[in-house]
Amino acid sequence: MSNQGKRLTQNGIAPLRVTFRIDTGKAENDKRIFRELEKQKQDIEKEFGTELVWEWLENNQISRIAIDRPNILKDDATKLDEIKDWCIDRLLKFKDVFEPRLKAATDKATTDNTPFDASEEDAE
Repeated sequence: MSNQGKRLTQNGIAPLRVTFRIDTGKAENDKRIFRELEKQKQDIEKEFGTELVWEWLENNQISRIAIDRPNILKDDATKLDEIKDWCIDRLLKFKDVFEPRLKAATDKATTDNTPFDASEEDAE
């Protein structure tokens, strides 16, 4: 299930986050795509190399999948370069991991004519 709205903070500072946002402009399609991807959660996280944050966002059109990193704003320049590299690496990893799955999930979501139940409890 998702970790909706649960972002760990360190000293009151939200973590740095790289997010894959599912937003086609149609809530039902967004939720169907999320569910299709969530069915592959174990394989996706294995390929990604770590657990991800899966956010269904019940009262929102979009859903998202993210990865967090502690965010220390007082880090020196070397550490900030490391953080920048981490963000770029994660963005590229999201592309590599999700791109081959996204078309199939989108095709299925947009052609599925079965009644849709948006409650999160039905996921997984």
